[in-house]
Amino acid sequence: MLEFISASNSASYIYIYIYIYRASLTFLFLLLLPVILSSNSAFAESVNYSVTIDPSINVALSASTLTLGLNPVSKAFATGDLDVTVSSNSGNGYKLTVTSAGNNTSLVNADDNTKTIPTLPIVIGTTSGSSITSYTEDNFPVNTWGYKIGTSTASKYLPFISGTTIAMNNAPTAEDTTRLTFASKIDYNQPSGLYTINLTFNGTANPTSPAYMQNLDPTLCVSDHPTLVVDSRDNRSYYIQRLADDKCWMIQNLRLGQDLATTAGALILTDQDTNISANDTYNPRTEFVLTNKIPEPGEMPKKVVDGNNVWDDTAFYCTSDYGCYYNFYTATAGIKSEGEGAVTTSNTDTTTTICPRGWTMPTGGNHNPPTHNSEFRALVDAYGYNVDLVATVTSRLLVNPTSSTENINGENAPGFLLGGHYISYGAQNIGTNSMYWSRTVFSAAAGNGLNMSTGSVNPGSTGNRANARAIRCLLQE
Repeated sequence: MLEFISASNSASYIYIYIYIYRASLTFLFLLLLPVILSSNSAFAESVNYSVTIDPSINVALSASTLTLGLNPVSKAFATGDLDVTVSSNSGNGYKLTVTSAGNNTSLVNADDNTKTIPTLPIVIGTTSGSSITSYTEDNFPVNTWGYKIGTSTASKYLPFISGTTIAMNNAPTAEDTTRLTFASKIDYNQPSGLYTINLTFNGTANPTSPAYMQNLDPTLCVSDHPTLVVDSRDNRSYYIQRLADDKCWMIQNLRLGQDLATTAGALILTDQDTNISANDTYNPRTEFVLTNKIPEPGEMPKKVVDGNNVWDDTAFYCTSDYGCYYNFYTATAGIKSEGEGAVTTSNTDTTTTICPRGWTMPTGGNHNPPTHNSEFRALVDAYGYNVDLVATVTSRLLVNPTSSTENINGENAPGFLLGGHYISYGAQNIGTNSMYWSRTVFSAAAGNGLNMSTGSVNPGSTGNRANARAIRCLLQE
């Protein structure tokens, strides 16, 4: 009898076993998920468990003992299902993560820990754009293991990464069940024996009163999981996380003004809640009015000055999937490109932005320390821009090239999205390209930013200041 009692009141534990033996020309693949019931299998164990997450979350694992016959000659593929049920009375929902002892990712032989079955390889995604390549039975590498989430036949198998978020829900829910399917493919090159890994499923209630982004305590922003915070200007919530550059970033696009009535609405931003100041060198102000939300089909206004498209007035457009897109004037809370007070000199880092007070847009442009430091360049460098192929770096920054819904709850970091941008005649490159503003001026007509696709990344790109791009804010520390 094995008894598992959670050491904390927020976790449920499970051992996964693969047992390989040879009899004639067959394998026996044994995946034991010993939680509730027992089996007649010689390898089965009965398990009692007690998991209570006080005050609002309970995590339960389904009973399952799976004996799967594998033929190593044909490199047979085997799967086994596990249901993870979260019961919650949390008004703000929950997050479910899975970790392993010591953050191990391989199944380890019980008799000889030098013999392992590694998890699926993490390589560039050719179709998903993610840093994690997904697999089907057909391309599943031999002598590896992995898992998939959900019951859809379109779901792909993923490598196991300790600390991964399995499920997340921001709304009140009585009970949610997530199905995981574990899989492995073995041939005769894998030594016989019992292979095991200990997984812990952690359920965490979302905070009942998230902190405000305005003047946020930096210690609340950590690297190992997203933190939910609220923008006091419209009470919209965002996930933030400390990324590989050791800076605290929003890992969702800014959506300020999304709820304004088209063209007619207005949101008054002040120096008490927004990153503006009466002492600003380029744009002194204590108030900025966000208005001129563009209706469908999102054609951004422009005018031509000396042959350049400019628009020194607020203009922005919003979508449900990708957040809002702002022209440069709006993003920088009124930085002009013509007339008195215009800022047109290359590599000028403006100060005011429409980010919350205590946050700002990253710098961009030419990366030439100490003359000019680009925070966008520092971010992509932290993900390997100076070392790896550009496509590899891009895959580490993106979530999905065609949809933002997989990251709508902040499940993935950094979480940049291929949301395209908006120009004078509508949307461009939605799902194939991403453009984010920095707060760095390139010229009278252009600003700097970050540009990515599935195969390229440019932390010093330029874009017309009349066009609209997405915004990511980072904490000023």
